[in-house]
Amino acid sequence: MTTTTATAPRRQGMAITGMRPLVVASVAVSMVAVGVVAAAGLAGGTDPAYAALVGGLMAVGILLSGTFVVNAVAGLMPSMSLLVALLTYVLQVVGMGVAFLALSGSGLTQTAQSRGWLSGTVIACTAAWLIAQVWSATHARIPVYDLETPEASQGEDGVQR
Repeated sequence: MTTTTATAPRRQGMAITGMRPLVVASVAVSMVAVGVVAAAGLAGGTDPAYAALVGGLMAVGILLSGTFVVNAVAGLMPSMSLLVALLTYVLQVVGMGVAFLALSGSGLTQTAQSRGWLSGTVIACTAAWLIAQVWSATHARIPVYDLETPEASQGEDGVQR
């Protein structure tokens, strides 16, 4: 039995390639949020535009922070990835609920039109985030298995295994 490995050591922390899903999702959500804010401004004026802007910022902030935490933990301690992902999801749902609760008492959601643009922006940004994450995951070049090298497939006695 030998302790040498045939594969490269695991990355420590978030590498540049680990940032790709964050960048793709952030760009997609930002484009959707800008489009919704512009539509809200054209359709309803300044109050719905502000509500859409706050909804977009809420969605980007909550989703980006959760994904950043899960990617960082997956790079540092892969065995904790699932636990942190589930905990992060619960905290994102709670954070979104707390944000909506805090906004319900503010002047931002006085009209039904502003509430609609706020919630519609959050829904649109979340859908864009999910689509961008799925696209990034399906286009990532992640090796499924390691190819054995000739040195790694020999036993200690030099016999091919």
